Amino acid sequence: MLYIPVVEISLADLLYTQLVRYGKIVRKKVEEFSSSREAELSTLRDVRIVVIDDETISFFREEFVKRYTSQYTSSSPTDLTALERPSGEKQESSPILNSSVKQPSISSADTVVNPSNFSEIHVAKLPYGRGRGILLANLSRRRNGEVVSKASGSTQLLTKGETKNTEARRGRDITYATTNTPPGLTVTEGKERQDSKQIEQGSDANNNWRQVQSDVGQMRQALDKEKCVRNIRKQELREKETFLINTLQHTLCEEQQVRTRVEEELIQARIACNELEVRSGNELAQMRQTLNNEIRLRNNREQELREKGESIDELQKTLVVEQQARTRVGEELTQARSACTVLERGLQDERQVKENAIREQRRLLEEERQQKSDLEDRLRTLQLQMEQERNRYEQNEMLSRQSLQQELRVNENAIREQRRLLEEERQQKTDLEDRLRTLQLQMEEERNRYASTERELHQSYLRLRRH
Repeated sequence: MLYIPVVEISLADLLYTQLVRYGKIVRKKVEEFSSSREAELSTLRDVRIVVIDDETISFFREEFVKRYTSQYTSSSPTDLTALERPSGEKQESSPILNSSVKQPSISSADTVVNPSNFSEIHVAKLPYGRGRGILLANLSRRRNGEVVSKASGSTQLLTKGETKNTEARRGRDITYATTNTPPGLTVTEGKERQDSKQIEQGSDANNNWRQVQSDVGQMRQALDKEKCVRNIRKQELREKETFLINTLQHTLCEEQQVRTRVEEELIQARIACNELEVRSGNELAQMRQTLNNEIRLRNNREQELREKGESIDELQKTLVVEQQARTRVGEELTQARSACTVLERGLQDERQVKENAIREQRRLLEEERQQKSDLEDRLRTLQLQMEQERNRYEQNEMLSRQSLQQELRVNENAIREQRRLLEEERQQKTDLEDRLRTLQLQMEEERNRYASTERELHQSYLRLRRH
């Protein structure tokens, strides 16, 4: 449902606001007047109005009587008591208007002549709830034989109640309080002049009462017109409301379709967002890991740089020591050069001797190899002969086993002899190979020693060049 707030400004609302404002002003005036203890009766030249409770009505009456009648001691007590209205007196009230009198005519109870020059105090009561009223007083005073009187006009107070139902018309509790001011009370030398003045002011009060009734009728007509206008506005609002409901239902269907599409897109976007979050999380973890690795490498490099700086400091310290030792090394180098030349000559001599020994060993090794090859050839020939003998034995086996056995024994003996000789030759060969191996080892040792001496000479030469 679509609710459209409508601001309704009626004539009754405007009247209510104006009357409330006027009531506040009058109440302020009455409070100012009642607060001043030394105020005289001559200062009150207008009708004073204040909204009060029923409980305080009697209190106001007593206060006014006590305050403004104390200076008139010559007045009779019957005149003072006539100012108070009996509490049991009934007042006629209508749903719209509550008046202090039933008719605008002046009665003997409403008009009292006393030396205090007070007019009657009129009280208007509300028909609903706790009683509230308006205290109206018309005060006049004779000064230096002059008659001072002022008739108060009709006063109307409109009160607005709270709203009971949003569809029904607002109920208002309207209270009209009218003051039909009786004629001003004067004390003159002649009774006739006083009566004529009372008659004139009574006619003024009747005219004021008719004016109040005409104002009430005009207000009722205005309220009826306002009610018709409100009904027309309500009908227009209902039509607008139905039209807006139909349009809103149509737009609601379209919005629901759009919402379904948007929800599907949102689901797809969420899936993509989740994938992107997972991917970004993995990338972030990798980046963090690489960052940690870089931090570790940086720390290691910084540690290495610090260590290198420390080593550089140590090297600088050692450089100073080396520079000091350089001079000593130069002297030692000259001595080493002389010793090196001596060693080079000795090495050359030893090299020549070793080379001659190596040549001799190689020659002997060649001879032993030649002997070994001869023995192997001889062994092969013997093996061939054995094969031939075996073949011959197999061929002549059928002829004579005894002769063959003898020959076989002879051949076996010869073979054993040949094997023995071959074993001896092999033993000699192994001995020669062992000797050759030892010679080679000695030669390698000599070569290594020669290379080490050359390296030492070269290092000493380089050290000498550096220094």
